[in-house]
Amino acid sequence: MSLFGRSAKSVIGVDIGASSVKVVALTQHKEQPVLDGFALVSLPSKAFIDGNISQPDVIAEAIQRALKISGIKTKEAIAAVSASDVITKEIQISDAFFGLELEEQVRIEADQFIPYPLDEVALDFEIIGPAPTNPAFNRINIVACRRDDVDAIEDVLTLAGLKPEVVDVDTYVMERIVNRVSATDESSVAIVDLGAASLSLSVIKNGNLQYHREQAFGGHDLIHQLQLHIDQSEQDIDQMLRDGSIAAELLTSVVEPFASTIAQQVSRALQFYYSSGSQDHIGKILLTGGLSGVSALVQKVADTTGTESQLADPFAFISLGASINGEQLATLKPSLTKSLGLAFRGLEAKQ
Repeated sequence: MSLFGRSAKSVIGVDIGASSVKVVALTQHKEQPVLDGFALVSLPSKAFIDGNISQPDVIAEAIQRALKISGIKTKEAIAAVSASDVITKEIQISDAFFGLELEEQVRIEADQFIPYPLDEVALDFEIIGPAPTNPAFNRINIVACRRDDVDAIEDVLTLAGLKPEVVDVDTYVMERIVNRVSATDESSVAIVDLGAASLSLSVIKNGNLQYHREQAFGGHDLIHQLQLHIDQSEQDIDQMLRDGSIAAELLTSVVEPFASTIAQQVSRALQFYYSSGSQDHIGKILLTGGLSGVSALVQKVADTTGTESQLADPFAFISLGASINGEQLATLKPSLTKSLGLAFRGLEAKQ
């Protein structure tokens, strides 16, 4: 499901985050996607504020640099809006409605709970299946956000010389990643996205999103702590964290204690999930995002939460193109997960 979409043969996933732009290009080759290129380009702190594009020219330029660095030639792009900007609701509609009549009925239902005029809203829906208590009705999931939020993303992609193909929702990107890397079973899986400005927890069961929560805590906090000891810019310290060049004494005194704090924040997010009334036990935690590569984090999360934990690695399920630098990819993998998930979305659209 997306808020806007077409399909394409080769696609670029574009993840616009608080501290950087990440791009991943995929082409479907036989049964397995092939990675054509990838790149990460840092953004100045004021380019993307509180989940909103505040400097489109700067972000478009960063995307262009990422495309040049990666050698990506494909123009068809997929991006996502934040779940915090999206309204979702499950409704039930008679299965007698289909096609244009169903679309109109969905709009009538949506108008009752969306707090904006429908002509200002990007709206999509998905038929989940028959209602358990009334098979004559279908369960339908509605997703909507303000058209301005979608337009802002489309505009910045267009400004960068790309063709917007799909605007997805980041929680569905996480759902797609879980379904790629985790075997389907009866237990729920939590995927924790550790970004520069936020930590988000999404719970997936039987392939579907069940719960999502986001809190303000991220890599900026670690970088600011390190700046008390290192006279470097945020971008330079971020790069040092990625390539492992932080001094050993700072790893011990700053980074490892911060990893413990991350684990505590993950545990807190899980407590909110359980206190929401869900009876579903989390069987596994998948970690992704730039912070997930912090030293010893996986074990600390497992120990703190008492739950099996591992890094999400959807790159294990694709082939690498001949021009791909494997060592560089290994360094950036945690940060590229969402952009890869967006590229997966683009390939799925053509199947």
